[in-house]
Amino acid sequence: MSTAPSTAPLLAGVRVIDATNDRGELAGRLLADLGAEVIKIEAPEGVRSRRLPPFDERPGHEGESLYWAAVGLGKRSVVLDLNHEAGQTQFRALVERADILLESFAPGRIAELGFSYEELSASNPGLVYCSIAPFGQTGPKADWPATELTIEAAGGLVILQGNGDR
Repeated sequence: MSTAPSTAPLLAGVRVIDATNDRGELAGRLLADLGAEVIKIEAPEGVRSRRLPPFDERPGHEGESLYWAAVGLGKRSVVLDLNHEAGQTQFRALVERADILLESFAPGRIAELGFSYEELSASNPGLVYCSIAPFGQTGPKADWPATELTIEAAGGLVILQGNGDR
């Protein structure tokens, strides 16, 4: 019996479908860092993260998002229009062969497209389905906006700011 540590990445052989926006893209990056194959789903116009500052200023790279360079590292991208049947069919085929689905659509939107956990797990029972929503998919706060201030307040960080008497 060998006592040498394995050199294979921790998540080698794990396939992740990353259908997140800038709210959840770091999760896919971390899984890629651990050796998972991460396939980023992008709309035809690309993801918003590709247009977020700061931007690279080196010759030949002007205007490239450094934010995207960080969160997109280790991922492969597939352009799919999930508002059309062809894109939905391709998305379903990718998820059927995946181990993990990361999504951060607005609450209820992915179910409207026909990709709820119940629907996707019917054809892929082992699917780990991770839904990233600021205030959950259901409940009284599900539709609250996810601004920096509301997230900080909900997490308790705002109480630490300012003067204690105001």
